[in-house]
Amino acid sequence: MQINIIREIKNLNISIGKMLFSSEDGILGKHPKPLQIEIINYLSKNQDKVVYQKNLEENLKISKAAISEVLINMERNGFIEKINDTSDARRKRVVLSSETKKMHEDIEKKIDKLNDTLLDGINNDDLNIFIYYM
Repeated sequence: MQINIIREIKNLNISIGKMLFSSEDGILGKHPKPLQIEIINYLSKNQDKVVYQKNLEENLKISKAAISEVLINMERNGFIEKINDTSDARRKRVVLSSETKKMHEDIEKKIDKLNDTLLDGINNDDLNIFIYYM
């Protein structure tokens, strides 16, 4: 019997998501989906910059239609806010809500702890082999 590595990776991804987002995490009982997490990470790393929808499209390689729909849902769920740009009223900046900033900090701590747990007992040679094949 051959191992279905794609299924195993998918199951691992689901398990990690469950470990990171317990019932008390999230905003108003809502948890970000994987693409939303990518957007939250990007916005968090670029808090010192002005970020527009176009920046997200280009940097995350997402179509205009897809990013537009995701941002609408994220705004509805309280993950982001769209703010009028002072230099161009036709444009809106995309920023994390204060609740999402706090949630992101908590999740980053959980990620670091989970990463340490997953790597505990694995020597560097085995880890390098794993990374090479992944």
